[in-house]
Amino acid sequence: MGRVDPMYQFSLDAYVDLFNQSMDKSRTSPKNITGTERCRQINVAHTLSVYQYTCRGLFERDKLLFALQLCLRIMTSENKVPKQEFDFLCYGGAGIERADQRPNPCPEWIDAGAWDNITALDSIPACMGIASAFEQGQRDWRAWFTSSEPEETPLPGDWENKVTEMQRICIIRALRLDRVLFCASRFVRLNLGPQFADPPPFDLRAIFQSSNHRTPLIFVLSPGVDPTAQVKSLANDLSTNVDICALGQGQAPVAMSLMNLGLRSGSWVFLANCHLMLSWMPELEKRIAEYCAMTEDMPHAPHCDFRLWLSASPSPKFPIAILQRGIKMTTEPPRGLRANMLKLYNLVGEEQFGRCQQRLKYQRLLFSLCWFHALLLERRKFKSLGFNVPYEFNESDYSICHDLVIVFLDEYPDETPFDAMRYLIAEANYGGRVTDAMDRRLVNVYITQLFCEQAISPQTEFNLAPQLSDSPYIIPNDADLASAKLAIKTFPQLDNALAFGQHANADIASQIEDSSTLLDTIVSLQPKVIDAGGESKEQKILRICHLMQEEVPPSFDAAAVRRGMGPRADPEPMKTVLYQEVDRYNILLLTLHQTLKASELGVQGLVIVTPELEEIIEAVLEFKVPRAWSTCYPSLKPLTPWMRDLVIPPLLLLKKVSI
Repeated sequence: MGRVDPMYQFSLDAYVDLFNQSMDKSRTSPKNITGTERCRQINVAHTLSVYQYTCRGLFERDKLLFALQLCLRIMTSENKVPKQEFDFLCYGGAGIERADQRPNPCPEWIDAGAWDNITALDSIPACMGIASAFEQGQRDWRAWFTSSEPEETPLPGDWENKVTEMQRICIIRALRLDRVLFCASRFVRLNLGPQFADPPPFDLRAIFQSSNHRTPLIFVLSPGVDPTAQVKSLANDLSTNVDICALGQGQAPVAMSLMNLGLRSGSWVFLANCHLMLSWMPELEKRIAEYCAMTEDMPHAPHCDFRLWLSASPSPKFPIAILQRGIKMTTEPPRGLRANMLKLYNLVGEEQFGRCQQRLKYQRLLFSLCWFHALLLERRKFKSLGFNVPYEFNESDYSICHDLVIVFLDEYPDETPFDAMRYLIAEANYGGRVTDAMDRRLVNVYITQLFCEQAISPQTEFNLAPQLSDSPYIIPNDADLASAKLAIKTFPQLDNALAFGQHANADIASQIEDSSTLLDTIVSLQPKVIDAGGESKEQKILRICHLMQEEVPPSFDAAAVRRGMGPRADPEPMKTVLYQEVDRYNILLLTLHQTLKASELGVQGLVIVTPELEEIIEAVLEFKVPRAWSTCYPSLKPLTPWMRDLVIPPLLLLKKVSI
């Protein structure tokens, strides 16, 4: 995972400690169990412990990636993931030879890229015959293709009983790239267990209890997030003093003085924004190593109550030793309405929950406020369909509004001042970040729906998402802290776009982007090795380069084009544009011919492989467009459809020149 983000660093010592804890926690059966059963218990407990421990320090976008990687590695060790199926999951139909491809029977709803995927899938032994199944059962396959949740919908014909879950992901990847994330979550849930598909909610108290005085606790920051309030709240709950130092120029002596004081007295020290003093981090690393090396019987051993808290934005220059020694925590909001609401409720302690005198009104409005905050955070996943301008709402906004609700309810016990509450929440607090008029209007619509008389009426079950028929998002009548958390856990794990007031198809673009990112990351994490009996890297490069050289059209004769176009009566601006396009494509076509030939010679050892050529070879192996080829026109397509598009403009230019 360290190749995904520089802050994802874990040490062997931490793993050994975690393994020992897993052995102790897994002792639930009688002592006379067999060795095989005991090993199974340890494996199950340790796998879950590794997942939960690692998820603390992962950003939300990478938690499913880690769970899927963990699941695939375990299944691969058990020979349950054929290499052909895994390669298809990574690359799809990239590199398919179109000369032998059967015609697309459903071009009106299966595009060329999807049919390439189906053709490649048909070459896998377990899925052989799927291309002909589309010819024979077009209506059934189209009904499945257009379903809202194809990963949960039975496949047409006898394919539902024939395929494994891995093959189901391959079919989803071939036709519905937007549902790959959901299918991957289902795959993990069915093969490892539901607890691996649902990341644990952030619980700072539990993380603190798993630490000791030699373990730094490191917040990996996200934009707009400040964990200071959470650390202060936990210190107050535990009646502990915490000294805070915001790092910056000239703060090194202050930070070191606070650390020395904390080591002697047992107080906490929070060094915020370590990324602003990366030049001082080696000194901090040295000091941490010094007091960690001390034994308990030494005169200056660290106090057992001492804790060192750090916060830093991701940086490749942050000391790896500190990251490996410490417990890492990400502070960005979790993904999903359910996970966000659980996190917000975990921030509310029993004492704070009992502060308000208007208990019933407070419980129901707190539920509405958490829902409102979760809606605004999760709406960002719709990209430009969610907000015209992206905003970084954070827990400080929620905490201020939470206190505001308590104050207004206590000050006005007879009549709830909804207008004042709505204005201060939507216009002053959250609205203070909103710069676009339509976005501000949206925030006001949400708060008007959620802060109203019906929301605090105990006689009605208030629906938080009225656009949904059979909505599961209901404020529970008994909304005390425990009951509210139980109610939130019944919410769907996957959010329906209608819960946000959006069209059901609003999140397709973002889902395709997220799925592509997941698959690209999996490809980048794969070792560059070849299994015994498989096609070698050199053979693969030679084959791909040979096929591509046959597809790349020859370059234009620019002088002949100018001679032919000069006497014609076409407008001069059109001629100028045509000449420019010919020159641009000539540069690209010549670059393609030269680099493809050089790649062939390079893998055969006949020419020196430069860093630029090596980058091209690696990109071609992963079916990506090399940067050296992307100078002519911008494109986000993979290599195969990019090559298909490359042929079209030269043909059009030739047609124009020959008219």
